[in-house]
Amino acid sequence: MCERYTLYAANLDHTHWALRGRPFLDEPVGFERPIRARYNIAPGAAVPIVIRRRDQRPMLVKARWGLVPRTSPTPSTDLSTHTARSDKVAVSRLYGGPLRRARCLVPASGWYGFKNLAKHGGRDGLQAYYVQPRGAGEICFAGLWERWSGPGAAAFDSFSIITVPQNGLLDYVCPRMPAVLEPERYLGWLDPAQRNLGAILAMLQAPPAADFEVRQVTDRVNDLRHDDEGLIRPVTWGEHSEEERWALAMDYTEDELRQALAKVQMSPLWRSMIEDITPRDLLRIARALERNVPKRPA
Repeated sequence: MCERYTLYAANLDHTHWALRGRPFLDEPVGFERPIRARYNIAPGAAVPIVIRRRDQRPMLVKARWGLVPRTSPTPSTDLSTHTARSDKVAVSRLYGGPLRRARCLVPASGWYGFKNLAKHGGRDGLQAYYVQPRGAGEICFAGLWERWSGPGAAAFDSFSIITVPQNGLLDYVCPRMPAVLEPERYLGWLDPAQRNLGAILAMLQAPPAADFEVRQVTDRVNDLRHDDEGLIRPVTWGEHSEEERWALAMDYTEDELRQALAKVQMSPLWRSMIEDITPRDLLRIARALERNVPKRPA
């Protein structure tokens, strides 16, 4: 899934917004320059997207994250519409229309994934991971947008981000990720004259995992009151409590832990426990020792 993402202010001023040496964006609509950096964008936020209306150049506009159908009687919806699955979007009554006539780009710097630790046998809570392109470049998610207008309320634009199956980056966290478009597909994705569903859906591919990097980050991102650069900084081992260190030490695969097995066998601290635990637990304890966790908290 994609529940949070980032957009740094400088990204919208880079030559990334030129294709083949020519700028492809008109001046932003509804924004003051420079556009403020955002490190914790959540559903409901008003953020920049790139749209193209017929016979016009692409333009940057402000839109609410969470698509409100233009047929909605009110300027809100009870549906969860911040993401749309690529394998269902073409047949969806909600997204089928926008897929054919109202596609957009969602500028981003990276996105967060959240691992439910309790579901993986750990403590309660969510562990945040941050994904960004190698070299900290810019990216665009594939999105769908709508304009809502009705009596008694101002018209506004809203959007959904399309998701695709994971490419190996965060398989252990969640099964889906945002559809990151290749730059050469930007104009084709925005083209309102493109109505061929096969060609449209073919653009929705997960990018190569090697083009991205992922790191564990602070759980402060779980609180929307926090929106600063520190949210994307890697968490160091010393910043964790003893209980958190144990939980993290237990969060490694057997292949990673096997190399540390000899340390367990040589350790007086754990020798008395070896007969009472499974081989997998033994390997995890090896990693715990490697990370200098003296004992499991009560």
